[in-house]
Amino acid sequence: ACGRIIMISEAFAIHEHDLRTRPQDFGEITLTRFVLGATVTAADLMQALRLRRELAEAAESVLQRYDALLCSAALSPAPRFDALPNMSTAASPVQTIPWNVTGHPALSVPTALSPEGLPLGVQLVGRPFDEATLLRIGHTVEAMSGWTAAPLPR
Repeated sequence: ACGRIIMISEAFAIHEHDLRTRPQDFGEITLTRFVLGATVTAADLMQALRLRRELAEAAESVLQRYDALLCSAALSPAPRFDALPNMSTAASPVQTIPWNVTGHPALSVPTALSPEGLPLGVQLVGRPFDEATLLRIGHTVEAMSGWTAAPLPR
């Protein structure tokens, strides 16, 4: 929730002029998300920023003991390109947003294909400014999963 508050507040602040003068230039999902930023109060934003600091400190505490965290990249396989997005997709949980909030580097790594042939993967999260370690771990996870040998879907 704190990530969404920060994201929509920043998006509205950056795009406010265009949202007011040419809203038709935005896609439906983007317009809906960005306009919500106008409803965020200063108190809401300050609480979200405080929580962001607490979350970053908690993640740092864990990453003092581990080189990286392994977590979900998504709650379902990637959608097909020809599948039309709907508003429920726009509001669905985003597994990557915690790391946008804390500022930790994160990497999604493909690991397999679903029965429908759509990509599945995991997310790795590392220490700030230690992307090299994160990339090495990502390469190892990818190789151990057998993904590098997996045939590409047609």
